[in-house]
Amino acid sequence: MMAKQMPQPHPNVSSIETELPEVGPEEMNQLNEAQTAGRRAMVVRLLESAKGVLWAKLFLIAAALVVITFPLLGLTAMNRSDAIYLASERNQLEKYLYQATNQIRLSFFEAELVAGKIEGLLTASGETPDLLIQKDVEALLASNPNVLAVALAPDLTVTQTFPLSANQGTVGLKYWEVHRQLPGVARAYRQGSPVVVGPISLVQGGIGYILRYPVFLPQDGLSAERFWGIISVVIKADGLINNNTATFDQGEELVFTLYEVRQRAMTSESEIDGHWQGSEVPISVEFPMAGAKWRASAAPIGGWPKRSPQGYVILTTSILLAMGAAASLLIVHSVSEKHAKHHALLQESISCMNEGFAAFDQNNCLVMANHKFREYYPNIVDKLVPGVPFAVLVRAGVQRSQFPEAIGNEKEWVASRISAFMNPQGSFIHQISDGRWVKVTEAKTPYGYTVGIRTDVTAEKRAMDAAEAADLEKTNFISNVSHELRTPLTVIVGRASFFQHQDKLPAAARLDNLLQGSADISDEVKNAVEAYKGYVADQGSKIVHASKHMLRLVEDLLDWTTAERGTMHIQKEIVSLADLTDAVAEELRPLAQAKDLDFRYSSNVQVNIFGDQARLRQILYNLMSNSIKFTEHGHVELGVVERPDEVVISISDTGCGIPEAYLDRIFERFQQVDASVTRQKGGFGLGLAIAKQLAELHDGELTVTSRVGIGSCFQLKLPVISEKPLHPEMA
Repeated sequence: MMAKQMPQPHPNVSSIETELPEVGPEEMNQLNEAQTAGRRAMVVRLLESAKGVLWAKLFLIAAALVVITFPLLGLTAMNRSDAIYLASERNQLEKYLYQATNQIRLSFFEAELVAGKIEGLLTASGETPDLLIQKDVEALLASNPNVLAVALAPDLTVTQTFPLSANQGTVGLKYWEVHRQLPGVARAYRQGSPVVVGPISLVQGGIGYILRYPVFLPQDGLSAERFWGIISVVIKADGLINNNTATFDQGEELVFTLYEVRQRAMTSESEIDGHWQGSEVPISVEFPMAGAKWRASAAPIGGWPKRSPQGYVILTTSILLAMGAAASLLIVHSVSEKHAKHHALLQESISCMNEGFAAFDQNNCLVMANHKFREYYPNIVDKLVPGVPFAVLVRAGVQRSQFPEAIGNEKEWVASRISAFMNPQGSFIHQISDGRWVKVTEAKTPYGYTVGIRTDVTAEKRAMDAAEAADLEKTNFISNVSHELRTPLTVIVGRASFFQHQDKLPAAARLDNLLQGSADISDEVKNAVEAYKGYVADQGSKIVHASKHMLRLVEDLLDWTTAERGTMHIQKEIVSLADLTDAVAEELRPLAQAKDLDFRYSSNVQVNIFGDQARLRQILYNLMSNSIKFTEHGHVELGVVERPDEVVISISDTGCGIPEAYLDRIFERFQQVDASVTRQKGGFGLGLAIAKQLAELHDGELTVTSRVGIGSCFQLKLPVISEKPLHPEMA
């Protein structure tokens, strides 16, 4: 079994090329165009793909930036808020600290005043006036409840204390024996002026501040004063501090220290000054008091707040904003993708439509047109590019014979077409250059765009033209037949009238004379002849009635064909409405009375109208005869009412009525409520249609209201003229 050899290259490639058929210039151009179109389509697809990838990456970058940026901004804003809040808290504490130091100074100043008064009492009396001192101390305690005691220590030994009950244990205290209090006493003695010492451990217990007031009394015969002793005013530290800082912040507890600046190195007896922690950097205020500089310091017990109340809210809000922005980006991305898909679907759907579609922007410039639209207008296909105004397309189409209807009246046609485009009002059809008919449907969008659809209705147009031609032929045929019928019917009516009125015929008169003049003819024969004459007259009356009815039907057909051809005309003149309605009422009253109907007619209106008297009589005759025809019991009524600029003629009855479903089409041709009624009452159903057309020719209006089983009311509204009515007595 032999193995297949692999195909070998052709020994002479150039010889194969020479064997290929030669390509002509036209085929080469088509090939180049196809290759160019293919490359263009490939480039478009690549650009669309790159656009999609780039959009996806940009979206991811934007989402990442949003997710990172918002929290960073929130963190920065939170830190800034914390710094502002801390500065605000420190400023607020400093403000309240100034207020507290002023109150502290005031408290010691009041104590100094009381001590000075006691000194004055001692100087004046030389003795200790207990009652007066007691009174001053009570006043001090009332104004400053933080005062624990006022002690008098002549020769540095406490002999009296106020109030005594709470400070009994301090009586007999010798200051030189209390080493922690002796420095303050010595300092007051050396300075010769009041000093404040503290914070210090009190004999009464606790920590407090003491105003040492040295008392020097004059000596008889000596210029130098002798040292009498010390007046001490004891103020507890807790009350002094708390009362003056309680208003700093509701619920905020503070660490507060008050000490003399020169005494920073406090002993262990002061427990207040050891409370500062690392985060409790205090606010300090220095102020003068009792001849020395004092410093008040305060800070929150738990340290200064590290976060403002809004800090976490800001951070949380920024995180939520980041999440919301990311979610919004996702939604926008999703919506954009859906929009792109929907846009692509819409583009494909429009391209695949079997109808022409075009869209124009707010400036009436072309946005897009599908293939079918271009197919309908081949003469201007080169102009159908985005951005071209609609007016330019119309003028170009007229110049290139795209619209056969415009030939001969180009300017008017262009103006009319542009106006119809600017204000779309439904659909219309026009012919295009290849003979086809296109239905044009245009509409404005809520955003001001104009969209147009072109539908090929050539088949429908031809069918409609054929139907209209057939309808016209039918109308002409009916008109001709009606004319042919009216002449013999008129003759029949005239001849039948002879039978109805035989006594007026000469032959009948001769027969009567012969019968009366001959004695040989019996009365029986004469009676038979009279009976025969009565029978013939009755039959003649029936023939006349039937012939007149048929003649009215023929006249209705003639009126209808005239209206259908648009050739119905009226001869207008000044007509007295009263004379017109009187004549119609007088003519139809016997017809109503023959059916035992109550015929009502009321008219006090004396106005003139401008119209065709015969046609107006035809309208009223049709309406009144219909009311009588379809009313079996009750009444029919003809009434006239004058209104400003118009007159209303009403024809009402108590007949069978018209169902509401038929009211909208009761004035259409060949329309009756029930076919059985047509068989019973007769007629073609043309009377109301003709009456409405005649009313419109008179610039009037014919309307109807009706209820089944109750009756109907037709109203004819006609315009009036200012001339006075014409009456015989005025002639």
